[in-house]
Amino acid sequence: MLHMTWSHTEFQLGGIVSGLDRWLPRSMTILGAVHLVYGVVESPGVIRDMLADGLVSTADNAERGYVVWFMVSGVALLAVAWMARWAARTVGRMPAALGWWLVVIGALIVITEPVSGGWLVMLLGALTVVAARRAIRAVPQPANV
Repeated sequence: MLHMTWSHTEFQLGGIVSGLDRWLPRSMTILGAVHLVYGVVESPGVIRDMLADGLVSTADNAERGYVVWFMVSGVALLAVAWMARWAARTVGRMPAALGWWLVVIGALIVITEPVSGGWLVMLLGALTVVAARRAIRAVPQPANV
């Protein structure tokens, strides 16, 4: 495995990069898992009723629709976390675009529901952008010959 050290960033190609690149995917995973657990704990009756009704086409009112989208958001956060971890291990950094998408998603949540986890999503996004920019700056540029 190729080992490289540039200023404060150390990584192995095929391994995880810096502290932010290590902890941001973990934080995204935790937020996704908490989202799912909270959804189950806060809405057990709704989930139980939907399962009892056969699950298919059961998001037929606002409460059930909210629970479905809340749970889907948790799964989506887990998928984003997996992709962020994969990028950090494979490429050596997370893409800045991922961070910007998280900032936009978080902002849309905060605009419509100010007291929410949207702030955490925005924070994770901003830190992802910071991590990506640090990683780009840490890569030595080839000399012009």
